[in-house]
Parts: sequence; C-alpha cells; structure tokens
Amino acid sequence: MKYLLSISLFFFLTACGSEEMADTTVDTPSVEQAPAVEMMPEPEAMPDAVPAMVEYVWHSKEANFSDEALMAHTERWAQIVDEAGWDLNFASVITPQFADDNFDFIWVMIWPTLEARDAAWQSWGETYEAEWLSTSEGIFNYDGSNAFGWTPNPMREPSVENTSATALTGYMFCEYNAGKGPNDLMSAGEQFNAWVDSYEEVNGPGSYWWAIMTPQFELPEGTNVDYAWFNSWADESERAAGNAAFAESGLAGTFAEIATCQDEAMFDSRAIYVADTM
Repeated sequence: MKYLLSISLFFFLTACGSEEMADTTVDTPSVEQAPAVEMMPEPEAMPDAVPAMVEYVWHSKEANFSDEALMAHTERWAQIVDEAGWDLNFASVITPQFADDNFDFIWVMIWPTLEARDAAWQSWGETYEAEWLSTSEGIFNYDGSNAFGWTPNPMREPSVENTSATALTGYMFCEYNAGKGPNDLMSAGEQFNAWVDSYEEVNGPGSYWWAIMTPQFELPEGTNVDYAWFNSWADESERAAGNAAFAESGLAGTFAEIATCQDEAMFDSRAIYVADTM
C-alpha cells in the first residue's frame, strides 16, 4: 500500500550475480550471511515464533509445462514434506505479473529455523531430488544456486484470515535516506498500522498484512538496498481500494522522507503447503 518498486532491481538483487537457471543437476544451496545490515526493531504484539528464513527458489518452464502438471508436482512435493518429516511452516508458488528471461515462477518456503532448512535440503538431495528431476523433466527446471533467503520481520497481522489458497503479493526494495534508519521506519510503520486500523473501521476488516525482510546472502557490490517491504492482499480489488485510500492519507510523504523505494514487483501467490501447527 505504499511505494512502487523497480522490477529490474528485484531481478538484480535476487540474482546476486548468478547466471540464468541451468537445466542440469541441482547443487544444494548454502546460506551465506549477509553483510552487516541494520535490523528492524521487533514490533509489538507480533507472534513470538517468527520464522528464521523465507527462501525463494527460481524455476523456469519447459516445453511441456501446464498448470495441471505443476499442481500435480506441488501435491507430490507436499507429500514429500510430510513423508520426510521436514520442519517447514509454509510453502507457495508465486508467479510474476510480468515476463522475464531469468525465471517463470518462484518456489517460496518459510523455515522456522536455519537448521530445519539445511536438514531439509540435505534430505532432498539424498532421497528425493533424482526422482524429482526425472518426473519434472520437460515440464520445469530449477537450479539450487538460485535460492535466496531473507530474514522476515512481520509488521502487521491480517485482521481477517485469507482462507483462500491464493493471494496477491508485492515486493519493494528500499534504501534509507541520509540520517534515517530502522527506528524511523518502525515509527512510521506504527503510524501506518494505525491508519490501516482506521481504514478498516470504515471499510471493514481485511486480509492485508506486511513485513520487512533483510537478505541472508551477499548482495552484489554497489547494490544499495537496506530492506525489502513485503505486502500481501487477498486479491487485486482489496489492493486497489487500499492503495487508493492510502494515496489520500498523506503518509506517503512520511515514508518518502525515510527511504527511497522503487516500483513494486507484483506476484500471484498460491499456497502449496501449510503445516498442521500453523
């Protein structure tokens, strides 16, 4: 509900200097800690068990791709999660509302701990990967080196749970202006949340929520990104109505004083796994 962020920066940032996705054997990705990044203070009234990582894995479609084939594979993958006993909170497939040569869709996984993430990747490589590459051949491919982890900091819970498997998500990458930092963003975020509360008092409770994320991988030299702002809505109508109201709120100027953000990259999201404990 705020700025708009550049799609080209999104690609550049997540690419981290890697080549386009390969069609061959996948290397199990490793987590590289990002350089020192000034972290956001913890917001009040948020769940105690905040996940340790949100991981994004690039995928490319091949000649025999279909949504039905992808759905069949996501169902099998969810079975694997349970069979293997992986400690995973949530997973989704997000599809960009734009075209790019680097990927066609992204597999998103939310891990409660880095240890759980590493154990799952090891299990995947030892037990399941070979079969997966065989059954998905000609449908889609991925490269484990194009897996990028972010530390999430949830800033607001949705007032109403989105019970649909689908959602609309947006990503904005921002750099603090001179003399500004996380405390300034936290203060503005509290104002923003208060505004969302007042908006929902008039228009009814909604499913909108947002988070701040910091990278767990080395950024390309010269990339000036301090955080990613993540937005989630139930659908485009909820997003459009909220954005229109926000544009008239006067808060845009407050955020513009704190950070410079670029155009928002929009994705259609579909949940493919939800842990029973969530």
